[in-house]
Amino acid sequence: MYNRTENLDGGSLMEGKSANLLRSVAIIGHGGAGKTSLVEAMLYDCGDIDRLGRTDDGTTTSDYEPEEIKRKISISTSVALLTWKEHAVNLLAHA
Repeated sequence: MYNRTENLDGGSLMEGKSANLLRSVAIIGHGGAGKTSLVEAMLYDCGDIDRLGRTDDGTTTSDYEPEEIKRKISISTSVALLTWKEHAVNLLAHA
């Protein structure tokens, strides 16, 4: 499961930051619309992951349950944390 709460150097992502630097964004859409791929691309583009996973391969960051990998679809809402500039952004990807 993708649940990174620390920087690569071991420090907390929110250490010393005020609440106005925290954002939460919900990604919603019809099944098969590309929500998981969008979250994956956002995490990759921001440098929070080092490889771009694919739903067809079962290698995405947010689809980690064995049933999700087997069926190649999201079953439950996932939360991923990305960093953008000085902000921490919670991405909520609806199944």
